[in-house]
Amino acid sequence: MLALMLTVVAACGLVSDSTPTFRTYPLPDVPYDEATLLVRETTRAFYRDRFAGAGGFTLDWEEASGNLRASPVVAGRRRLRLYAKVIREGEGSALELLALVEVLDEATPGLQNWVSPQKDVFLEEQLYEAILAERIRQQRG
Repeated sequence: MLALMLTVVAACGLVSDSTPTFRTYPLPDVPYDEATLLVRETTRAFYRDRFAGAGGFTLDWEEASGNLRASPVVAGRRRLRLYAKVIREGEGSALELLALVEVLDEATPGLQNWVSPQKDVFLEEQLYEAILAERIRQQRG
């Protein structure tokens, strides 16, 4: 199931880029402290709902820098890595995301070499939409 999901995602939103970079998604009127909690908890639920069958995952949160890193999700020869950073932006916040899909290069036996990094913009946008939906749900109480 996970392999199928990554294949579908790969067909929808992968973007080749010689230097994959973060994309910025605004969180207007969301104070930084609220944004960090919102991003952390929504990302945890997002990963749990989509990748629970991948043998578990962890989210590492660096409080001082506002960085979140999800453990890689591996399906067959593909690996997905997600990085997020909450930044202050005026009165609100913004979210920088990078979802990266790489392919296992099996040219050297016994060596795990991940190559061909591609941004998964579709996954980034799904996570951002989930974060916005959770914010609206919280505001409505």
